[in-house]
Amino acid sequence: MCLEHKPFEKTFSTSFFITNEMNPFIILLIILASFLLIYLVVYTIYQKFLKRYEKFQLAVGKENIINATKRCVFQGQRSKTSNQIRGNGFFALTDDEIFFEMFLPKKVFQIMYEDINRVYLTKKYLNQYRPKQMMIVEFDTAQEKMDSVGLSFKNPEEWTEKTRRLVSIEKDHRV
Repeated sequence: MCLEHKPFEKTFSTSFFITNEMNPFIILLIILASFLLIYLVVYTIYQKFLKRYEKFQLAVGKENIINATKRCVFQGQRSKTSNQIRGNGFFALTDDEIFFEMFLPKKVFQIMYEDINRVYLTKKYLNQYRPKQMMIVEFDTAQEKMDSVGLSFKNPEEWTEKTRRLVSIEKDHRV
């Protein structure tokens, strides 16, 4: 009994698009096209981000901005329900208010310095623990109720100190 050797059968490789018989040039072309597509997507998103930041500066008023950052994370508002959407946005300290605009969904928060009661750092807010400290701003609403928002920054100590300084200056001017 003689065992016959069967010829190599065409099999699928681990990749769906690339087979064993493809030309290396085509494989290289597919890889380069993939990188180009990723680059174009990232570039488009970044351009939209810059346009949005320009609109933010116009809304706030460039001449009124004392300090601003493109990297701020909204962590929630005490008066809202527990299932809030947290998200990235722009944060600015102006002459007379804190101004925050979230990307998606588009939310805008403006808190006048005269309404702010307290600014502090914490790791726990709205029954959720964060590994990094965040800035909490407690303020009075138009209905004379106490509310607060949580904001995360790359350097929360610096932003908290800047906000405290501006709030105390505003309160000194009122007295």
